[in-house]
Amino acid sequence: MTFSSRFALWLIPSLAITGCASKNPNEPLFRAAARELPQAEAEAAKVGLKYTAAQMVRNVPEAQNAARWYRRGCTEIENLRGTKAFDSFRESMPLESLSLPKAQSLLKEASLAFNEFERGLPLPHCDWRRDYSRGVAMLMPEDAPIKACAKLYCLRARVEAYEGDYQSAGADLKRVARLEGHLAEQPTLIDLIVASALQATATRTAEEIITDAGGNPNCAKILLEAMKTFAPKVDPRDAIPQEATMAWESFSYWYSKNFRAENVFAQESSDPSAKSISGIDSGLLANAFRARLLQYYSEACVISGNPSDSDRVRWDKLVKPVRREQIGDATYSMNKVYAEAWDSHFGLSSRARQEVILVGLEILASSTPDGRALASKQLDPFTGNPLRFIQKPGGFIVYSVGKNLEDDHGSSKSPADDIAFEYPYKPPVVK
Repeated sequence: MTFSSRFALWLIPSLAITGCASKNPNEPLFRAAARELPQAEAEAAKVGLKYTAAQMVRNVPEAQNAARWYRRGCTEIENLRGTKAFDSFRESMPLESLSLPKAQSLLKEASLAFNEFERGLPLPHCDWRRDYSRGVAMLMPEDAPIKACAKLYCLRARVEAYEGDYQSAGADLKRVARLEGHLAEQPTLIDLIVASALQATATRTAEEIITDAGGNPNCAKILLEAMKTFAPKVDPRDAIPQEATMAWESFSYWYSKNFRAENVFAQESSDPSAKSISGIDSGLLANAFRARLLQYYSEACVISGNPSDSDRVRWDKLVKPVRREQIGDATYSMNKVYAEAWDSHFGLSSRARQEVILVGLEILASSTPDGRALASKQLDPFTGNPLRFIQKPGGFIVYSVGKNLEDDHGSSKSPADDIAFEYPYKPPVVK
């Protein structure tokens, strides 16, 4: 029987029988899982996996912690809610659809938010001091406003570039890169998805700016310097320690409340009511859950980020047997997000996006550009082969073949999924 099958069989069904005085009939499964804890911990250590909130405490001094200023900036962003212009811009409005006066007005309204974020950006660390027992609910208060602020920085960069101030535009793109870096410092998977979105927004902004500048070499050099400050890739495996911690802490908290005990999973508890659940000793239950949790996330850590077909099959077998009632809402949600992230290969997509924008800007910044030669020096993360290059009248396209591994000649219109830098940039049609 595979690990994932064992995980699905034992984890939660027996816990639903509360108040039962008789011995739990599934106790042998719990004991078998608990015996595997030492090996599970050893395997987890190989991939740097941690799973308790105590291990995640970093004790970053407040004076070095960007999060305290970001939270204040997020509050200012939330205070902008309710205005039609901001709400439509935040949710779906493409940058190119906003008139210059409206853009300037919106940026003026966001000045207080910019001030708070810019007090945090230079600081070396970002520790949100998250309460992992809250599960998924702890994430959105920060990630959504940060994404909105990054979009505002990109809007400001476009306005600055329109006014000919390329240095300030480049500085604002570097601010977005710094936000990306802080989000990825100790990330959950949702943090990484947002970080990848920040990079994508900045990449499109750079394409728009260099197109508006007519391929100006000086502008291209400034943008190239700015885009180099983004992380070279976003790897889902970086999030697994935090995901495992969140799963453990939210699971522990939920059951401590459900069984009316303060420390239901403690190895030793002064509360007699925490000594057993449905006839299962709480220490045994804790060890069993830890073992299965570590096994699950250790395997996820090995598999995720690797796009081979054989590993995709392993991933499906790992995720699909797990049902909501077996691991609780928070952890089940994360399983779905992991599966979607795996399917989109967002780590490889992020890296490919970075490669093509750097090559494209380098071509425009070069005094004697040989686009095909420059593209051939960079490898496509999806294939390991050189990036593709197409010369066209008045411009060019440099691109990765994307997840489907098919050469769609730089097109990303479904079902094509190439990841491309195109000069001049053609914005999507705004309906």
